[in-house]
Amino acid sequence: MFDIHTHILPQLDDGSGSWKETMDMIRDGIKDGIKGAVCTSHVFKVLNKELEEQYILRFNELKKRVRQENIKFRLWLGSEININAKFDLKFSIATYNDNKKYMLLELPMSDYPHHVDELLFQLSLQGITPILAHPERNTVIMQKPEIVENFIERDVLIQVNSGSITGIFGRRVRKITLDFINKGFVHFVASDCHNYGNRPMLLSKAYKVVQNICGKQRAELLFSINPSRVILGESIDSYMKGGITSNKGWQQYLHSIVKRVKKGG
Repeated sequence: MFDIHTHILPQLDDGSGSWKETMDMIRDGIKDGIKGAVCTSHVFKVLNKELEEQYILRFNELKKRVRQENIKFRLWLGSEININAKFDLKFSIATYNDNKKYMLLELPMSDYPHHVDELLFQLSLQGITPILAHPERNTVIMQKPEIVENFIERDVLIQVNSGSITGIFGRRVRKITLDFINKGFVHFVASDCHNYGNRPMLLSKAYKVVQNICGKQRAELLFSINPSRVILGESIDSYMKGGITSNKGWQQYLHSIVKRVKKGG
């Protein structure tokens, strides 16, 4: 599994508060079966050179500490950009792994800004595929879940939180999330971890829920394959495609893409 939404860089946002907490979160993730993570600290208001340099400095320090402790865990850099923030795609942290293809966008929890559709259109003109973070927790979408289907029709990708699947955010959020998964509206499950306590880097419990409901192949798609594709800058599918009909062929494909992302992502 690869976690494409985390707040493990310390003291940059409302995520990890110290290097100790960061390393504890990573160790928890490794125990849970996570092989790597993208650091996606918040961009609340403005993405500028100063903020980018701060994030890169902290990211490089994290990689150094992971190497020094001989921890086998891959790390990549991106950001979680609030849909109301000002940003420029020239900055490397605007997109995943600086691939100029995928970016993580966040809606306000209790609002649906009027300029969302125009922003998504402008991004598409620039060849950017937005990944919408945890729409299941947005109160407007909770009232009108059909909004997510409209996003899908516009080639927006959907990431839900593992905690939404396991019920951390309540029964209503869990019901909406599982409905999205059953309808094929979800492309990724990520932890959106913020701390070592009540928002840890854990995916396996949610993986088992998805596996029990939709089968192992769908679970691997949402937790391993599609996250790998984002890091590599490759195309995303809601379902398995490409003529993989046998279990052996599917296992070989899974092994291949995971190996590529661990080696060169």
